[in-house]
Amino acid sequence: MPRLGNKLRKAARTPTTTAKPKVFELRTGTRNEMGPPVRFSTEAALRRAATKALRDWEPWCLRHNNAGTAELKDAVMRVSTRFAELDADPRTIDCLFDEHYGAHIVLTARKVAD
Repeated sequence: MPRLGNKLRKAARTPTTTAKPKVFELRTGTRNEMGPPVRFSTEAALRRAATKALRDWEPWCLRHNNAGTAELKDAVMRVSTRFAELDADPRTIDCLFDEHYGAHIVLTARKVAD
């Protein structure tokens, strides 16, 4: 045991952590172009990220088009049911929240077979 002055102290242990495999994948984008896939270790984390991606557009709707807030809230409600029990087949939520500009957001989630 190492000494510290007149006292003996125990050697510090390095903590052993095992990283959880990230088996759930979420892609966010538009109908024309999807962003890069982001991986999550749990379905709950994936659903939180999908909900945040939809709620990030609420200030834009409040500024430009109040009608889009209802569409975004409907899409947030669909996240919990549509993205439950994911498998290898991708599941998609398409939310058109402004018809004048054609503004929409597309979320695709799947379970990655690693």
